[in-house]
Amino acid sequence: MKRAMMIAVVIAAVFSMDQARAGFLDTFSSLTGMTTNDAKLSSDNYLPNADIGLGKYKCKAIHLKPFANRAENTKQWSYPSSDGRMWYRVQHGSIDAYFWYCFKKYLRLLGTVVHEEQATAEVVQLALTLQYLTDKSAKFELFAIKGREQLLKSFSVSFDPPATENRNALADAQYRMMDKIILSILTDPEFKKLFFE
Repeated sequence: MKRAMMIAVVIAAVFSMDQARAGFLDTFSSLTGMTTNDAKLSSDNYLPNADIGLGKYKCKAIHLKPFANRAENTKQWSYPSSDGRMWYRVQHGSIDAYFWYCFKKYLRLLGTVVHEEQATAEVVQLALTLQYLTDKSAKFELFAIKGREQLLKSFSVSFDPPATENRNALADAQYRMMDKIILSILTDPEFKKLFFE
């Protein structure tokens, strides 16, 4: 009987510690964007669904400059759901680094040569600045330059995540949103004109 009570006390103590830790993280989520209710994202797990209609990008070169996150509704490592009930937390690095590595993966899958360092003037240089981000909406500014030609353009992408509480399904949906964000740039007539001419 005493042994059973001791086991029950230990289990209760462990449960209380987990609850305390969860409460601590949830209390400070306003600072960190990290809660016990997160969906976890990683560029390592991002498998691009690259559009087969983008064959013209194969063997072309691009210089991906550093991306920036200026979205005030996000934290350094996470962004909220549109209803504010949960966060999408990036596992390795910041949100801007997550976007950069996803872009790199997508472009390489297309067969595009991605330069991480400064390339020649003939190579398009692309930088992206996030201005707003949830699981349903992304607003960002694209800056691209090729020789003396420049393109500064604002984009807005909307997305409908699945109606589920499953965090893995929600994370997978955000990878499809990333596809849509990248595709919005690569199919944009002004960007294509700069890139291919």
